[in-house]
Amino acid sequence: MTQGMTTPARLKLEHVKGRVDAQRPPTVLRPVLGSAPACYTIKDVSETCGLPGPVIAQLVPRTWVHGVGWMYTEEQVRVSAGLAENLRRFLAWSKAGVSVRCEVCGAEPADAVDAAHWELRGDPEPHGFCRSHRP
Repeated sequence: MTQGMTTPARLKLEHVKGRVDAQRPPTVLRPVLGSAPACYTIKDVSETCGLPGPVIAQLVPRTWVHGVGWMYTEEQVRVSAGLAENLRRFLAWSKAGVSVRCEVCGAEPADAVDAAHWELRGDPEPHGFCRSHRP
């Protein structure tokens, strides 16, 4: 391998415990040494968070890699798992007729996309913090 080039990342999938119930349990992708900063595809992100590609494209921050296209960094993959957890939690609460308000300002999420970016907690009752008042 020539100097300055990196080898493609090899991924190790691990199950994540403690997540909100989902049809497919989320997994964590761990890159093996030698991977580039933005080396994950939308498929990798989908396998991690369990969300479909169009939802990922709308919610998860991404990085443009010249000559490759949109890719995701390890941090962005980590963010996708949290967004997916919040989205599932909010949708489950909405289906059950439970509303959530920000503990600081009393605002409610405008919709599921807005709620995905909140800090949502379900212990012992549903509550959370809006984007402006995240702890």
